Amino acid sequence: MHSEELHEKFRAIRDSRNLDDTHRTRLHRAISWLKCAEKHSESDDDIAVIALWISFNSCYSIDSNNHSLKPEKQKVNLLIEKLLEFDTKNVLYDLLFDKYLVEVKRLINNKFIYEPYWRSRKEADIDWKASFTKARRSARISLEKGDTAKLLSILIDRLYVLRNQLIHGGATYKGGVNREQVRDAKDLLIDLIPTIIETMFNKADWGEIFYPVVDPEKSHK
Repeated sequence: MHSEELHEKFRAIRDSRNLDDTHRTRLHRAISWLKCAEKHSESDDDIAVIALWISFNSCYSIDSNNHSLKPEKQKVNLLIEKLLEFDTKNVLYDLLFDKYLVEVKRLINNKFIYEPYWRSRKEADIDWKASFTKARRSARISLEKGDTAKLLSILIDRLYVLRNQLIHGGATYKGGVNREQVRDAKDLLIDLIPTIIETMFNKADWGEIFYPVVDPEKSHK
């Protein structure tokens, strides 16, 4: 589903489902970045992937209202758990285990988006090959068992490394090396993110957002 169609559906259900302002803001932000990604999806894989991750970040970010903020992985896993509660038609399963299975396997088997590989280049005692073999075995078992939650969690771990490479200047813009993972990430996320957003149209406690909308006329200095 494209962003315009998602936006129209969002407008249609936001009042009838009595979505609160926080939930509306979260979804509005996610759709806006999806729209940006679609604009660049045919011409600029790097910008598209960055926009898609920001859209995804809008979906899972939670302000815990305390000083011990939840780790990113924990936030993502909480989102996955809720998404699967509402995904009664197994759309997420179909995307990962059928439509984008080739891309999923390539991303999981790519050492250049496996964090221990990069740490091992600075810390000699890290045996990244052993942990990589173990991680791939875990992914294979998830594939064999049809475990959507586990597979999606492993996949997002890989995509998070790719996200860091792009956001933190660890990759050359439109560079000539290691482009396969960027293309695979874009192809998968351009379909996965709308599915996640649409699933979140269901009313539930999706958590408090960072940086809520503040009326400048009512804000205090």
